[in-house]
This record gives sequence, structure tokens and C-alpha cells, in this order.
Amino acid sequence: MLVGPGGTVIGGRGEPGATVEVRDASGTLLGSAVVTANGTFLVNLDPAVQPGEQLSLVQTDPSGNASPAVDYEVPLERDPAGQRRGHCQRHLPGQPRPRRATRRATEPGADRP
Repeated sequence: MLVGPGGTVIGGRGEPGATVEVRDASGTLLGSAVVTANGTFLVNLDPAVQPGEQLSLVQTDPSGNASPAVDYEVPLERDPAGQRRGHCQRHLPGQPRPRRATRRATEPGADRP
């Protein structure tokens, strides 16, 4: 999952047709969206979230079956492209786990920042 610049949107993958709800640590609904046919979602967040804030996402399929909540911490740092990096390693139930990109080291230590 990724949080967009300004903390006003969060996106990820889910089951097409399911509804994703995003809540803050106190349980207040910040936004919801339907997962598109290609398995992606973008939820507009109101109010915007801040770095370090704890969120909870639940996906409910069209039959009304809700997934267990997925906890997510709004990241504190940004990747080189300027997008916030997530600390959540889980994906929403019902979807394959995303593949991780691998890098080849051309010299010892080249794969380390």
C-alpha cells in the first residue's frame, strides 16, 4: 500500500468489486472505495493522515464477507521518487502476494543504500 503526497489518498490491491474502508486508530472512518476490475483501489482520506499515524483497512466483498483488519502505519520516510514507503508487509485477503523486485549487485555492497 502507498499513501499519496499530502496524506490525502491511500492505494493498494484488493478483490475486484469489494469495498475497502480506512479507519484511524480511534475507529473513525476516513474514507472508502470500491476495488476496480483490475484489482486496485484508491481511497480519498478526509482528514488527511500524518506520518506515524495508525490506520486500519477492512475489505468487504460484494456478498458482505469482511476481511480481518489490516493495520498500517503511515510511513515517516519517502522513497527516491518522493512517494511515502509503507511499513505494512501484508496484502488484503483474497489477492496474491505481490512479487518483490530484486536488484543485482555489480560490486560488493552495491545493493545496500
